[in-house]
Amino acid sequence: MEKSEIDALKEKVAELEAKLAGGRDDTKVPASASTTTGIQPIFLTQGRRLEVFKGSPVKPGDPTVQDWIIDMKSQLAVRNLGTSEQAAFVRDHLGGNARREILGRGDAVAEEIFTTLEKVFGSGDSLPVLLQKFFSYQQAPAEGLLECSLQLVTLYDRICFLDSSYKGSKMETLKGRLAETVYDEGLRRELRRLNTESPDLDFFELRDRALNWFGLSRKPKAATLQETSTSEKASIMDILKRQGDLLEKQQRQIEALTAERSSRPRITCYYCGKTGHIQRQCKKRMADLNRANESQAITKQPASQSPAEAPKE
Repeated sequence: MEKSEIDALKEKVAELEAKLAGGRDDTKVPASASTTTGIQPIFLTQGRRLEVFKGSPVKPGDPTVQDWIIDMKSQLAVRNLGTSEQAAFVRDHLGGNARREILGRGDAVAEEIFTTLEKVFGSGDSLPVLLQKFFSYQQAPAEGLLECSLQLVTLYDRICFLDSSYKGSKMETLKGRLAETVYDEGLRRELRRLNTESPDLDFFELRDRALNWFGLSRKPKAATLQETSTSEKASIMDILKRQGDLLEKQQRQIEALTAERSSRPRITCYYCGKTGHIQRQCKKRMADLNRANESQAITKQPASQSPAEAPKE
């Protein structure tokens, strides 16, 4: 590197240090640095450095593409960067598959990069799918009011990301959905009333009032759910008791019939002398009759003269 280039770099570093010492927000190396020395601009982030986005999350600490894009837009908002410099700043914070995806597509402005990242590494939901999820979303019985409201905001922000025309009606739409989404019927009525009587309230003011009434950590219908559980338990116990009584009654009937049968005089067969059956049901008698009939059939001969009637000599 030539001495003039080194001197120019030292000069720019000193300028940057002076700006940082003075608390100025503009920490971008001027464009003249890249034109005079041929070196790409250097971006110094304020505070912590934004995490590099590498693609779909693989461990719990990895940011989702939506979270990363929100953080990146916040970073861009505090810098006075041109269009090409914004794209360079975004690419500088990409790695892995995400960086390969963007570099493979060639030059693109920051918004185009965000759109590509959302499509490739996002949930894959299209605008109609997100709209269906947003307008059909309902607070679950075990879900807190705060979690419910933030879920609505997340869904709507993703809708606005895909179609910016929805941004203009964001607060009104969120307020209307919150009043129809909450689980508690009384809270629904109160939110509808506030939307009518205080149309100037924004979504978060409306939500905060609901939190003041309902409580931050309280789950909807908690008492009712507990009462329902207790009632269902009592109903099950009542059914089990009735079934036990019925089984006991049936057992007593069986025991009574058994005792009645045992108290009756025992039946005796007159043919074989055994108990438990009568003569016409006796198996021994039937067997004897069968054997007698077979013997008679075998020994039966044709009619002939008797010895007494034979002629004398």
